[in-house]
Amino acid sequence: MAQRRLLYLDEDMPKRLATELRFRGRNATSIHSDGRAGTLDPDLVTSLVQRFGSEVVLVTANESMPVEHADVLRETAITVAVIDGAHSDVHQDAWKRETVHRWAHVMEEQEPGTVRRYSPKTQGIWRRRRRQPQLRLN
Repeated sequence: MAQRRLLYLDEDMPKRLATELRFRGRNATSIHSDGRAGTLDPDLVTSLVQRFGSEVVLVTANESMPVEHADVLRETAITVAVIDGAHSDVHQDAWKRETVHRWAHVMEEQEPGTVRRYSPKTQGIWRRRRRQPQLRLN
């Protein structure tokens, strides 16, 4: 059986999630256990591709990463799994944890070089969201 692709959890993911995933048989690590916490996104992306090539999936809750770092993502062709940030509940870690556990098997199989968005109920191609108009109270 071929080794599963590495799910590399970014700094904004729950610290114990990689351990939970490994317990369930997934190939996972985190920026925390890798000693790279505080690394700027472009530097992290470049080093991950140099170290793991197409065998890594960067799992992040940074919804703006595909826009802010479009050049380095395109240049490196890294695979990115974005955890949906539309959830504004106080239980963000539970939301992220549930989403990753539910879709880890899909993230491992994600087409190399693509960016997808995942939430507890759905997953699909990442698309930039239109800003919702702010309500005005007068």
